[in-house]
Amino acid sequence: MTQSMDLESEQFMTLLTEALRAGPGSPEWHQAVGLLKTAGAAGGKIVDEYQLLVRAREDLESGRDYREVRPGAGFTRKVMEEIEEEGKGKSRGLPSANLIALLAGGVILAVVVVVVVALFKSPPPADRSAIERLQALYFVNPVAQLNLENGGEVTPEWRLIGEVPLNVKKAELMPATTQGTKDEKREYKAGAIVLAESIPADQPRMVDVTLKVNRPTEGVIPEVFVAEGPLDDGRASSGRELVWLLKGTSGQVALPDGSVPGQGEKLDGHKAVTLNVKVRFNKDTVIVESGERRIYEGPHKLAETGPRYVGVRFRRKVGDTSDGVGLASISVLKP
Repeated sequence: MTQSMDLESEQFMTLLTEALRAGPGSPEWHQAVGLLKTAGAAGGKIVDEYQLLVRAREDLESGRDYREVRPGAGFTRKVMEEIEEEGKGKSRGLPSANLIALLAGGVILAVVVVVVVALFKSPPPADRSAIERLQALYFVNPVAQLNLENGGEVTPEWRLIGEVPLNVKKAELMPATTQGTKDEKREYKAGAIVLAESIPADQPRMVDVTLKVNRPTEGVIPEVFVAEGPLDDGRASSGRELVWLLKGTSGQVALPDGSVPGQGEKLDGHKAVTLNVKVRFNKDTVIVESGERRIYEGPHKLAETGPRYVGVRFRRKVGDTSDGVGLASISVLKP
């Protein structure tokens, strides 16, 4: 039973403040409402909780010496707990419109990825007439030649560039062994022999290279290149190049845009072979032959203006000591 209390006392004011802070349903609320109802009944009036609350509010606003009443931390915590409890019982599936939009976005992304991969892997469309015009040319006039098999030496027609020195060894031009530091970030370093004279973009040429593959290895990667100049003498490369390369036992072509449109014959990794590589090119087209196989014909994707530089580059893995591949001869020819 609710005990009597002086409604004008500080004790009742404290109770009323705590009741409003705790909120409906709390023990303080019930006690305060019970006292107010008892007081109302004693006066001959029936008063509900809402009226009691309004009356208390009006009394507070009228300037009575009540304490300021604000919801306390306990009230806020209880309200948030109730909201969380209600939310746990409800499923939270994605709205259908959002789900459809999400699926549509995924399909579009998948289509874009497929198209990009297809373009990257597929060779550019070949212009048969351009290929036939290039094929009809006979490259018989030497611009520069180097034949180490016959005791030749590197002449001023050629430049040796790059971080890896190229030395004549056993009638072959081979990359020297490279050493790296603990902080060395690049796995490979390069050295190259380059034709000193640049080639105008509108003049057709053929680079004819003979390599001695003593033992196919990824420790030394030979590359026959046609580059947009000028070359970086330190890195022995330029920003955009058409490259034939031999990595392990597989020869392949890499275009300036990074695509790899063709691969050559697989070499026997257990015996030494002599491999001939021919790269014929003009303003816009190239034909690449590796051994007995033509592995690419079509656009070379080099700029149609500006000088070009040709040569052979060796990329050697830092710390590798093998004599896997060497250059036996190189010729640059014009029609």
